[in-house]
Amino acid sequence: MNDTTTGLSFEERGIANALTQRILRVPLNQRSYAWTEDDVQTLLDDLHRAFDAGEKIYFLGTIVLTRSANNQWQIADGQQRLATTSIIIAAVRDYLIELGDDDGAKKYQSMYLLDYDVRKKDSTPKLYLNFEDHDFFRDQILKAPKDRVDYTGQTFTSHNRLESAATLAKAHVSKITAAYPSGEKAARLYDWIEFLHEAAKVILIMVPGAVGNAFKMFETLNARGVTASQTDILKNFLFDKAKDRIGDIHPRWIAMLSTIETLGEDDLLLTFIRHAWIAQRGPTIERELGEKIESSIRSERQAVDLIMSLNSSAVDYVALLMPREHSRWNEFSRSARDCIYTITRELGGEQIRPLMMAIARRFAVKEAEKAFELLLSWTVRFLIVGGGGGGVMDRNYGLRAMEVTKGDITTVKKLAQSMADVIPNDEVFKRAFSVATVRRGNLARYYLRALELYMKDEKKPQLVPTEDTTAVNLEHVLPVTPDKDWKVSPDLAAAFYRRIGNMVLLNAKENTEIANKSFADKKPILKRSPFILTADVAKSKEWGSHQIEARQKYLAELAPAVWPI
Repeated sequence: MNDTTTGLSFEERGIANALTQRILRVPLNQRSYAWTEDDVQTLLDDLHRAFDAGEKIYFLGTIVLTRSANNQWQIADGQQRLATTSIIIAAVRDYLIELGDDDGAKKYQSMYLLDYDVRKKDSTPKLYLNFEDHDFFRDQILKAPKDRVDYTGQTFTSHNRLESAATLAKAHVSKITAAYPSGEKAARLYDWIEFLHEAAKVILIMVPGAVGNAFKMFETLNARGVTASQTDILKNFLFDKAKDRIGDIHPRWIAMLSTIETLGEDDLLLTFIRHAWIAQRGPTIERELGEKIESSIRSERQAVDLIMSLNSSAVDYVALLMPREHSRWNEFSRSARDCIYTITRELGGEQIRPLMMAIARRFAVKEAEKAFELLLSWTVRFLIVGGGGGGVMDRNYGLRAMEVTKGDITTVKKLAQSMADVIPNDEVFKRAFSVATVRRGNLARYYLRALELYMKDEKKPQLVPTEDTTAVNLEHVLPVTPDKDWKVSPDLAAAFYRRIGNMVLLNAKENTEIANKSFADKKPILKRSPFILTADVAKSKEWGSHQIEARQKYLAELAPAVWPI
């Protein structure tokens, strides 16, 4: 089926059948084979259950193909399923050879695994894997056992995964034929191949070659692995532009990837690429990223420069997310590290990362330290006031990041001036704080801890991260489900339960003890607390909406001094 409005085309095929229709290539620069033994075994078990149940259709999801510049079909999403299917078919082929069924083995090899080229006197794979895996996959799996020789090329960890998958597939083939007499084993395997060819369905989506179109389409898909596929589309585009410099850029890309993956966050690579692009080029939402890169990167030199830049930026980006451990901050003060930690880890600031990265790369150390303190106040004010929706923060942080990178903003003073009309001023901040409801416990603990330290005359109370929740808990004085002793309606309790004015810091053990007790029972425990703001609550004769509002207005008066601009 073709969609003339989008250029997309769709085909419904068995996954093995998909290997017979086209030569499919995992772009040489795409990620390696990644499935673990658990992933492979899960697929084998699921297929076996469907096969045994006689299911006519077993759906394996979508596989997305794109056209390369030289008109080859490339796999944008679906490499793991296609490669594992090839491994299963290779195991069937090998077992048929053991059974003496050479004709069956040759048929399946030529249909699904390798085409013999009479001119080249060599076999052409139906499925090409990436730069690291191609030779190993062809020589150790796709080729028949008699044609294999010891692999002498460079080894990668993905080779171990491929080998493990092949071992599991071999064991599975033996298992599903074990109960059959020798003369019926081959027929059992024919049935299995027929199931993979006809019933194990995938939807093939052929996407127009434009990077922007393919990237936007992936944003709308919900299949597993989509984010990685978006990244692969961008990578393949850049590598195609710089194909004559592949020896220079491939190690840089691998180095960048390894740096980002040290944090172990699955979706971080795409976020990093977008943030690094924003720091250079200005505001860019995820949906626009592919189109903007495609329209801006037109030459080999530009592609090489971008990949080099990503590689050098990756260290700074990872350093933002681990400021206490990373050597990148050795020249920075402890309070600066605490500030970065508070923004990125405690408060979860993501939209501000491009600006933080630009400041880290362009500002002098002392100026950067002051800038990070300012950014912390901005982050808290936006969290309390809101108003950052509709792209306001994305746009303004993106513009400032680009201006810092270009050298248009070189000091904290200029940075503050550039955002004066955007950041909530003291009066707006106080008004919002006086009525704020905080649903995230970690944020409420941080706000109260910073206010507490301000009361104790700490020099920079806003830089101290949240207390360890195993030692200090967040107590809601008015419980969400108050008993009759409270004389508060359920509706009123629900409205005021998460107000900042109703929350205090309390020792974890005491927090468990007082639970839903009456205010009279809570007062002695609150009174002996070492936290000033907690003990103050015990001075009230009773506790309800009026007391919560009054306390919150008091805290709001303190807030601009704790998070100054």
